[in-house]
Amino acid sequence: YEPNPTSAQIPGNKNLEGKVLSGDDFEFVLITSDENWIEGEALETVQNAQDGTFRFTAIDFDTAGTYYYLVKEVNGDKTIDGVTYDDAVYRVCIIITDDLRGQLHSEIHVYDQHDIPQERILFVNVYEITGNGTVTLDGEKTFIGRDMTDGEFTFELYETGEEFTISGTAKETTTNTGGKFDFTITY
Repeated sequence: YEPNPTSAQIPGNKNLEGKVLSGDDFEFVLITSDENWIEGEALETVQNAQDGTFRFTAIDFDTAGTYYYLVKEVNGDKTIDGVTYDDAVYRVCIIITDDLRGQLHSEIHVYDQHDIPQERILFVNVYEITGNGTVTLDGEKTFIGRDMTDGEFTFELYETGEEFTISGTAKETTTNTGGKFDFTITY
């Protein structure tokens, strides 16, 4: 008696808060383990799709039993500035059973690093902007016929939409120094 083999494929998801995923942003590694969750050999490293999903290659089984794996996020070469990586380690237990009618079947169970059952593998990263940036917009006023006095002219900066239609009040106001003026905007 020899049952037909079966396979199991371990999927996962990546959520990135504060920024949109573009695909191939993050890497995840599948590692062999034992029943004590001792890390073994790295089997495969995959990257996320644009929708955040990732999937390891299906693993083939030809013998009934319980098989153990670990799944971790790799904080590697593709580090994204401003991203805090998820250091979670998921424990995956694949139970292969024989139906005694010639077929093996697989069942995937996922646990967090504290052995609490999980519905799925989910890594959550947070993108945060730190600090601020400034932009200086400058201009020059020419005046023909006499010398210009400092502060004689007032210039206003407005925030607009894509159509560049002015609405509301000026975001910033400045006057000339000589023929020059500038606005400094902090984001």
